[in-house]
Amino acid sequence: LYFVLYAGLYQVGFRTVGVKGRTWDLAPLVFVSLFVNALVPSGGAGGAAVFIDDAIQRGESGARAAVGVVWVLIADLVTLVPFILYGSFYLHRHQALKFYDVLGVGVFIFFVAGLCFLLVLAGWQVKILRGVLGVVQRLANRVAGWFKHPTWLGEEWPSKTAKELADAVHTFLTTPRWMVYSLLVGLFLHILNLAGLYILFLAFQQPVQLGTLVSGFGMGVVFYVVTILPQGVGTVLGIMTLVFNSMGIPKANALVITLTFRGLNFWLPVLCGFLLIRSLSRFKSTSG
Repeated sequence: LYFVLYAGLYQVGFRTVGVKGRTWDLAPLVFVSLFVNALVPSGGAGGAAVFIDDAIQRGESGARAAVGVVWVLIADLVTLVPFILYGSFYLHRHQALKFYDVLGVGVFIFFVAGLCFLLVLAGWQVKILRGVLGVVQRLANRVAGWFKHPTWLGEEWPSKTAKELADAVHTFLTTPRWMVYSLLVGLFLHILNLAGLYILFLAFQQPVQLGTLVSGFGMGVVFYVVTILPQGVGTVLGIMTLVFNSMGIPKANALVITLTFRGLNFWLPVLCGFLLIRSLSRFKSTSG
């Protein structure tokens, strides 16, 4: 249910920028993007490319899809902020907030602000955006030149792409209703995820207070986003176990609950992505 709802968030997010998509068609892409992000250390760009490529395959604008992917990420992360702040306050009140927790939350908020700045840049500073894309074009062509494709991105690419991105952002800003829908879906998504974690505590017959539950969940999300390791592999498990243990949960119980949560929330979906990747038409065509 959580991952189908995540696909619904992409549908609503794409609708905000004028890109069509159905939840059931986007659901396999959610799993494939998780697999790609876990396989390729690209800071999430690999998973985003899966959605953008799918939109292009369906005849939609790649630039609009890119803005839609950024907005989905923003909606996902912004609606996490209340959980993270509440968890941080709860840890501070119980004198369990560590320096690395504060640092992680600060980096997380800075990252979210940076994503918002990208949308602002695309919407109001097209000239600056065109210059940034020009630098990207030159770097990309230089790398492509090593493989005998020195004109991979044409001369018109920065101007054309900047215009498409600006148009997409303007569409985005003129559809506030869909923006609100995205945030509501994102909020419900995290409540559902948190409920899943609570059910695991019940399954292992471990009592837990709401503040402890939210604190471990929130810090797990923070280090999932800010860690340099792909998808927070190892880091999330460690930080959630530490937080739960610091709040009185026995270490063995904290470890097994967190391990099970990560298995259901990350490793099982990654496996699904691996199994689904060849079912996508573009992978079928290239593998034949």
